Amino acid sequence: MEQRERLKLIEDFREARIKIISLPEAPARLPEGGRLILHLIPEKWTEEPHAFYDGVLGIESNEQSAPLSLSMGETLWPQFNFDGKIMLIKSELEPGLASYVQYFFNGIIESVAAIQKEGGFAPDQVEKELFKKIQNYLEIQKRIGVKAPVFGVLSIVGIQGLEGGASKFGKDGLRLPPQKIKTYDQYEEAPHEVVRPMFHRMWSATGRAGSPTFDKDGKFKPR
Repeated sequence: MEQRERLKLIEDFREARIKIISLPEAPARLPEGGRLILHLIPEKWTEEPHAFYDGVLGIESNEQSAPLSLSMGETLWPQFNFDGKIMLIKSELEPGLASYVQYFFNGIIESVAAIQKEGGFAPDQVEKELFKKIQNYLEIQKRIGVKAPVFGVLSIVGIQGLEGGASKFGKDGLRLPPQKIKTYDQYEEAPHEVVRPMFHRMWSATGRAGSPTFDKDGKFKPR
């Protein structure tokens, strides 16, 4: 399969999931507001969409497997569903859920966090959370037998008018281009190669000249 075809399948999957996440049939009902959505999609899925990794059932409920978290959370709830295993975080700040992560039987990971309009959008906080969680999720995929390459796909939706960085977001959603993680060692040894395009574009959307969180050598240095 040509790379163009793979990327088309990945983009179609992204759009389908964004729609589902906002509907009653979403894996979890999050509060009103924006959504930070991370997908880690194995390249193999584009050729074998019904691949089955039963190791998903044994993923432990702990800090490594937890969802993205942009606000205080108190309880991690693991549950099983038709697609695999889901873990949810309840918000300490208001009733309801703050985020979830769905581990699909086919090896895909979907992690979604609510973005509260009252709190604005903090790109530096998002950077730190993504940098850590991508590593955690890749380690889980590797452990259950998912083969690299894996595509990291970041989407930020429902954010029009939110304060973020130097200005307000002018678009309702950002669909950042998929980043190909060729090997698991690549992210362990040079994670900046994967996250730098994501983070620069995210900051640029707020009116800044890219992310300020990289040093002169292009390495990620969270403050």
